[in-house]
Amino acid sequence: MKRILVLLDPSPATKAADDVALRFAATSGADITGLAIADVEARAAATVPMGIGTSGLAREAREEAIQEEITEAHESAEDFRARCSARGVIPTVLDIQAETVPEILAESFDHDLVLVAAGTVPGEIEVEDLVFELMDKGSRPVFVVGKGRGDSSPGTVVAALDGHPQSWRSLHSFLLLVPPGMVKRLVLLSLVSGDRDEAPAHDRLERGRRIASAHGFKTEILLRSGDPADAIQTVAAELGADTVLLGPYSKPAIHRLFFGSVTKKLLTQTDLSIFLDH
Repeated sequence: MKRILVLLDPSPATKAADDVALRFAATSGADITGLAIADVEARAAATVPMGIGTSGLAREAREEAIQEEITEAHESAEDFRARCSARGVIPTVLDIQAETVPEILAESFDHDLVLVAAGTVPGEIEVEDLVFELMDKGSRPVFVVGKGRGDSSPGTVVAALDGHPQSWRSLHSFLLLVPPGMVKRLVLLSLVSGDRDEAPAHDRLERGRRIASAHGFKTEILLRSGDPADAIQTVAAELGADTVLLGPYSKPAIHRLFFGSVTKKLLTQTDLSIFLDH
């Protein structure tokens, strides 16, 4: 891993992502880029006073919102610079006005990993929506650092393997990017829905164990049944896990809207850190 992109905003939760990035940098020697975006158009569009004769108030409100957006991005960038400096790291800091998702996508292509704190994304977008945009249109792994996880991530990791190529890609990316010394415990999890699924599931787990061993990781294997999101959360709670490793499938937005997904459930219902590749 040579370059890490950290998304910045004013929320205190951003510090968790900073902590992980600094640990990666100290362990792997990777360079860190902090990206603070002032999405002034989105902020202005979200500020619309209602009522008759409010055009003047609307203009003032938009101007105040735009200035607040710019100030927040600048303060986020300076806070990040100060935290890095306190740890002896000199980062690249980008403090810019741009449209949130296209700018993050463009910057991601020049980095090996994108780090974002759960619930804290620059601009008017939810973290789960940004993750799906990055999975659908980007090409880099994303590490969503759970609330309060910070220095504990990756820590104890549960890697969910379902046999789909994307779950293998996610495992490979994690093993290539994350030094073994940063992982306290790596547990490979495979889920089954019936007796006939058990043999293929065991084969997946043994294959995963061999791959992890080749990268210097010691692993444990675990077989469970049930709803994937519920089973992963249960296992994570039992193990005191910090991070879940997933290979999310690209799905149309309409499918996610009506059927949901394991990824979205874990992003919105837990405070776990989640490593994703696709």
